Amino acid sequence: MPEITTTVIGWAVPFVLGLAAAWATRMWDGQKALRLGMRALLRDRITELYERYEAKGWCPLCARENVQSLSDQYRALKGNGHAADLVERMMDMPTDAPRDPKRSRRGRSDASAS
Repeated sequence: MPEITTTVIGWAVPFVLGLAAAWATRMWDGQKALRLGMRALLRDRITELYERYEAKGWCPLCARENVQSLSDQYRALKGNGHAADLVERMMDMPTDAPRDPKRSRRGRSDASAS
């Protein structure tokens, strides 16, 4: 009887360990794909926000905070390069919209207010 137990254990343990290793590899590959996908989405979002506010010529504080948060998560996922440069450029943009001297506080032109 002990010889059968030793034989079963001798075959079962490597089999179970092999299954566990295969499962862990699959899980790791899946996690890697999720990390890469999330990093791509963050980079895309940072790029889109940069293009939007660069066209306006200014970036409000709430958008800066949002982009900074996106950038922090992007870097945590080992992102680098292009997005970091865009974030730095956004942080250098003015935070207030340019004033239009033709508009009053209520959004009407001064000529129509009289």
